[in-house]
Amino acid sequence: MELLAQGYTNQREIAQMLSVSEPTVSRDIAHITKESKENLDYFVEKRIPLEIERCHMALNLVLRKAFEITNLPNEVSEKLQALSVILTTYDKIADLVDNKSLADELIKSFNKEEEKLKQKELELEQEKER
Repeated sequence: MELLAQGYTNQREIAQMLSVSEPTVSRDIAHITKESKENLDYFVEKRIPLEIERCHMALNLVLRKAFEITNLPNEVSEKLQALSVILTTYDKIADLVDNKSLADELIKSFNKEEEKLKQKELELEQEKER
């Protein structure tokens, strides 16, 4: 993977550098591609939604606590600070909701990277056949 990241695409050259056979390099690249796709699928399908939900829950907890502070017999300055936190938290929630488009962009970006990996694998397979 490090050699691929450094721009090496010729399987024969990679095999010589690692002192292994070309079929071993080919199998390793296929394995890396498969593993990368699985990691990407997990990240996009499970991790991103979980992190968004976790942030949303935390922001709701902040809101609850800030509203509790505004209902206590506190100084006006403390209540104003709590109201400021409430406004900021609502802004963060709005950002989180708006960032669904950011998550969509991330997914598109990951899909592009997956396509690049597939293309690289195809190129390496073609190189191997030569």
